[in-house]
Amino acid sequence: MKKAFSLAEIMMAVMIFFMGIVGVYYLFSQGSVELAKSSYVTLATTIAKGEVDRIKTSEFYLIKNENFQGGSWDKIKDGDSIYGIIKFPEDYIDRFEKKIEIEDIIDKRLKKVVVSVRWNEIVKGQEKWRQLNFPTFVSNSRVYIYF
Repeated sequence: MKKAFSLAEIMMAVMIFFMGIVGVYYLFSQGSVELAKSSYVTLATTIAKGEVDRIKTSEFYLIKNENFQGGSWDKIKDGDSIYGIIKFPEDYIDRFEKKIEIEDIIDKRLKKVVVSVRWNEIVKGQEKWRQLNFPTFVSNSRVYIYF
């Protein structure tokens, strides 16, 4: 009649237990990486949506590349008036840049606006640029559009 476990049985149980612990650790570490990525996408979407809303509330004739610093990448600044209600984490805000491109589709009637936001993300110790494009159309509601 056996009253105790052998050393081999104990070693096997400990090994299986640690394999489970390592699996759970890996699962949580990957979850935190994906959470960080989703926070970048959320902030980029917020920035792009804010810029589109700012453009849509402008007078139609003022929607030009020159008035919105279109065509070049600009760093997001914490003091930008559009982001005054949003508190960005300081280590995030320096990673984001925006670019606005405005194109006349139908003169004095319809414009295509593309707000692009890119950010610098660290993946496996290397920096990579990710980008989100947010296209929309703005029409002059005072002029009818005929196709």
